[in-house]
Amino acid sequence: MPKFKCYVGVPVFNEEKYIEQTLLSLIRQDEDNVCFHVSDNCSTDNTWNIINDICARDKRFILTRQEKNVGAFENFKQLYDISDSQYFMWLGGHDYISDGYLSAMKETLDHDESLSMAFGIPHKILDGIDYGRMEKAIHTFSKRRIARFLQATKNITLCAMCQALFRRELLQNFDFRMKLGADFVMICHLLWYGNIKFVEGYKYYARFFSATSETSDERVTGQKDIYLSNYDFIIYQLDSLANLYDGDPRIKQYLEYEIIHALQQYRGIHSLMINDDR
Repeated sequence: MPKFKCYVGVPVFNEEKYIEQTLLSLIRQDEDNVCFHVSDNCSTDNTWNIINDICARDKRFILTRQEKNVGAFENFKQLYDISDSQYFMWLGGHDYISDGYLSAMKETLDHDESLSMAFGIPHKILDGIDYGRMEKAIHTFSKRRIARFLQATKNITLCAMCQALFRRELLQNFDFRMKLGADFVMICHLLWYGNIKFVEGYKYYARFFSATSETSDERVTGQKDIYLSNYDFIIYQLDSLANLYDGDPRIKQYLEYEIIHALQQYRGIHSLMINDDR
């Protein structure tokens, strides 16, 4: 049996301005059978000290620190790998959740086995201002898995739901790759196994920034000399489908065409070439 009912992984890097609000939103949760695991990706500001000051006396927390910056992807993945729970979610190091959030998501999954994920209503926080519901991040999907997979491929442009509470076992055979769109591919994988419910009355506050000092590739990898290709993103989604679908090869060929067409339309003509943006 899993050690915990719920496991919340909090990957953090240089969040001294926001980490207190993130952690206090967890401390206020009324769920007891839970582990809050905060992993600091070798922050260079005061983040690590703030984490220890706030969480040291709450037994629900595990605090770890990377010896060097391993990149956002690896920091995220390690939190999942080390977890031991029925349900899992990531909470961004500058995001926060409303009171009672975790219990509500847990109960939603407990009462409906057709669901793979439960997510509150995502709200956009920009420069400290709550801009309200992120309607573009809220979707209604089919009850049928192939239709859900294609709907997600064609329609998801904001991947907020990668921070939903989900059934941990559903990612046990998922191929984690440090590629562009890894969160997108993971969402589609989870939707293959079950639907998602957006739970009204509970909010996930996702913080956005008008300017950043690093590129998305640098943030994901922790390195300055790595290029994440749109081409690799398309191949990643095709490989994910191949691992999930074991039906008629003619249907598979059709699904592959739909994936290529949808992602090429979204990413541009160069996404079909290996060095797409160079």
